[in-house]
Amino acid sequence: MEKRIGSTTLIDEPFEWSDDNSLDVFAAAIEEADAESSTTWSRCKVVNHDRWTASQRLHGGFFCVEPKYDSDFFEGRYRMPKYLVLKIVRDLKSRYSYFRESYDARQTKSFIAIQKCTSVIRQLATDNPPDEYDEYLEMAQRTSHECLHLFCDAIVQTYDTEFLRRPTTHDILRLYEAHEERHHIRDA
Repeated sequence: MEKRIGSTTLIDEPFEWSDDNSLDVFAAAIEEADAESSTTWSRCKVVNHDRWTASQRLHGGFFCVEPKYDSDFFEGRYRMPKYLVLKIVRDLKSRYSYFRESYDARQTKSFIAIQKCTSVIRQLATDNPPDEYDEYLEMAQRTSHECLHLFCDAIVQTYDTEFLRRPTTHDILRLYEAHEERHHIRDA
């Protein structure tokens, strides 16, 4: 008796084992598949990233009381002031569990929020690929890419009503005033 599901035909007949060799064929196929998958995994190189050292390096370079690099260097590297980066990190950490410290399945501590946001902001500021910061932040390309997607979604959701809206006439007037003040333009 045949049944059709879309373009697939299912045959509804009782299956009888012709002999015990049929099981051997299936067992051999399963063993072969296991052998192939284990050799595939053995070819992959596992890199143990030292997240803690990278976190300390980042903190000592930019975010401690007396950082190694000054504010001008920070703005040149991240294209925004340090207080703004810290505000973004604080806002995302308070709203999204992805940006909070946690432990993975191997009980390894995850990257801290400042590391994840730093990776993303540097990618956006310099238009560099995600694997560019592997050595400095000890973050794999996949993790860095994942951070980028989640960060962008979180930024849109967090700041949508405040900054990602159409400007009002009041906003436009404030922009004109700021432009005139910065460029010393005066009405005649």
